[in-house]
Amino acid sequence: MPTKTTMARRAVAKAKSEAAYKPTVAKPRVESKKRPTRATRKQVTYKYESEEESEAEPEVEDEDDYRFDDVEVVEVETKPVFTEFEAEGELEEGLCIVRSLGGGKYELVNLNTVPRSLLGSEETGEIIKGKEERRAMFAIDKEQWDEVIAKTEMAAKSADGHIFRLMKLPLELRYKIYEFAVIANGPIHPTEAPSKSLGLGLLRASRQIHREAIPFFHRNNFKITDVIKKFDQYRQSVIMSVQEITFEWWGFSRKDTATLNFFDECKKLKVLHIIVTQWSVDPSPYHKRQHLLQDDLTIKRFSKTNGFDALLSIRGLQKVTVQNSKRHKAPGLSDEELAAFEAVLMQRLTQPKLVEPPKKRKERD
Repeated sequence: MPTKTTMARRAVAKAKSEAAYKPTVAKPRVESKKRPTRATRKQVTYKYESEEESEAEPEVEDEDDYRFDDVEVVEVETKPVFTEFEAEGELEEGLCIVRSLGGGKYELVNLNTVPRSLLGSEETGEIIKGKEERRAMFAIDKEQWDEVIAKTEMAAKSADGHIFRLMKLPLELRYKIYEFAVIANGPIHPTEAPSKSLGLGLLRASRQIHREAIPFFHRNNFKITDVIKKFDQYRQSVIMSVQEITFEWWGFSRKDTATLNFFDECKKLKVLHIIVTQWSVDPSPYHKRQHLLQDDLTIKRFSKTNGFDALLSIRGLQKVTVQNSKRHKAPGLSDEELAAFEAVLMQRLTQPKLVEPPKKRKERD
């Protein structure tokens, strides 16, 4: 027969068991008015599978595939621009400040008709000071006034047909506008102030316009000569987006080599323009030893220069041009020598990039 201690322990264990499985009252779910359209497997074909393989996989209707939480949709009420009402007395037209008094009554100050001397008088100040709500009526900062001015100007321009509604245009026409607005006629430097002829303010107009216009901005020819100083904030954007670069070759050991190595990291770079200066031709005591194509006599005036090996190591381009600098022109450099150097670069730099195979994961024993 169980003792009192054993019976007490059983009672405690039973109470804990019941508490662990005690049903809880579920909170009511708020259903959204519209749920996202579910993408079916038939609508997707992967790159390395055929349509038959795609259709062979059965569809499973699963509510969890939406992976959206049910949320309450709150409709924002749009207030009318114009409000009509009847007044017992005649009201003067003008810019007014309105304060509610309750019970359908309002206090109004017409800023157009009330003179400054009256608003700034001692008597008016005492009247305003007497009520805190009335004092708050005039507590308008500069940002609020600027917003009022902007709204009134937009309303007037809209009525006169002077507002250009860009997003109402077809996408093809917007693309043409982006081409004229954000693509320069010559090279631009990513770390310097852009030319005033570019409409780069368009990129800050809205998120949608930025998404549409930024690919056109990346079509610019960017002049990059140094990636060591003040370039960190632009590095990733240039790597992922820039397609055309102009490089002025100075023959610096550290700077030019680092910049040319950086060009090989750019994912979308297709066009490279090399500008040769007087310091990037002919052997010099400050040039470090280069190793590639040192026996090619057609490019002997360039093959000893700092950065030559890094330049010839770039891959995956579609076009390379070489020209003599106008400000720092290399003396005695003929067009034939420039053409021969350009031909060598085209042959080397347009070769495909070497892609390392993915590393195999070690199988666990």
